[in-house]
Amino acid sequence: MTLIAGRYRLDTLLGQGGTGEVWRAYDNRLERPVALKVLHARVARDEEARIRLRREADALARLRHPNIVGLLDVDEHAQRPVIVQEFLPGGTLSGLAATGPHPWSVVRPIALGIARALEHAHAAGVVHRDLKPSNVLFGSDGHVFVADFGLARLLASDESSITTTGTRLGSPEYWAPEQAAGQAASEKADIYALGVLVFQLLTGQLPFAGEDRLAAGYRRVHE
Repeated sequence: MTLIAGRYRLDTLLGQGGTGEVWRAYDNRLERPVALKVLHARVARDEEARIRLRREADALARLRHPNIVGLLDVDEHAQRPVIVQEFLPGGTLSGLAATGPHPWSVVRPIALGIARALEHAHAAGVVHRDLKPSNVLFGSDGHVFVADFGLARLLASDESSITTTGTRLGSPEYWAPEQAAGQAASEKADIYALGVLVFQLLTGQLPFAGEDRLAAGYRRVHE
């Protein structure tokens, strides 16, 4: 049995990326399921990354909204720092996005829930910068939640190092033109990504295609 931060038992791996993993876990102290985001060991070794984790968690704790996944706990001092959020059993928007087109009657309540979440976050000074289907979750009753606010900002030490290595924050399919160009992303990038999501749900395809994800992302710089 694997315990994280002395209390969270890892149950099922839900997803992973370049910076960490997301698990369905069980809180042994409060006896409830949770969603656990664990930094990869190579990221966790960076002391500045731990400080940013704490600062980002403080910001996320101020985002209290019915359409934003709730933050439950953070431990930047654990061997592998973690962010703990409420567990939502309804899955993500990825499945629906892959099976379109869908009628406006289906898309509208999803888009409205996401828009309300973004409005609240932007008013609090938080920009998501990685809005995509896997970051939109559903409760057991189908209620819409947006997750992973600020994670890209948390895990990037600075914009210049990203630009010099040829990479960008976020997911290429949902980049705004300024993200594809390596420029700073404001709340406008989140609104652009929401537009891409709505387009995808309504038409069953992304607005830009390419030989690969990066090619699709870079096309919107010039088209």
